[in-house]
Amino acid sequence: GVDANALYIGVNVFNSSGQTAIVADVMGYYVDTPPAGGGRFTSLTPARVLDTRDGTGATSAPVGPGQAIDVAVLGRGGVPASGLSSVDRSVAGVRTTGSTFVTVSPSGTPVPFASNLNLVAGEVRPNLVTAKVGAGGAVSLYNATGSVHLVADVAGWYDDGGTDDTGAHHVAVLPKRIADTRDGTGVPAGRLGP
Repeated sequence: GVDANALYIGVNVFNSSGQTAIVADVMGYYVDTPPAGGGRFTSLTPARVLDTRDGTGATSAPVGPGQAIDVAVLGRGGVPASGLSSVDRSVAGVRTTGSTFVTVSPSGTPVPFASNLNLVAGEVRPNLVTAKVGAGGAVSLYNATGSVHLVADVAGWYDDGGTDDTGAHHVAVLPKRIADTRDGTGVPAGRLGP
């Protein structure tokens, strides 16, 4: 899903001590000409659109193993009702019952093999996620194992291409695993040393 003409952005990973596995998923790219399906970013004052602890945007229950919930984002928290391709949101896992990962993707699409939030039991951890908006103007959040309460705040949105030709345009894609040192996907297998 990544355009061959996209601007290249290199990433270096540094491990200060011990040994660790590295996993990287691509979720979008920037181009210098207006693309179909991508656009410019507009930041927002963060606004809560999901909290399964109190029923904001969904039922007030944790998300169970292998379950996904769809969260409407169009027209909520300062996000326009149309004319956009994707949203930036802070997603947090709370009261996790075991090690799990959460994947954020457009609603109405199969859950991709990628993770946006990795959690262990009892941990509270947030992450900023850019996700394409899917069916019904919603984004889907999938929990792999155990149960977890999910909290999400919208923080910005990308238009759908527009005509302004200055700067870079963002194109969100379905998350895709591009590097994993655990199994050698895209990089040599093995832990990164100090």
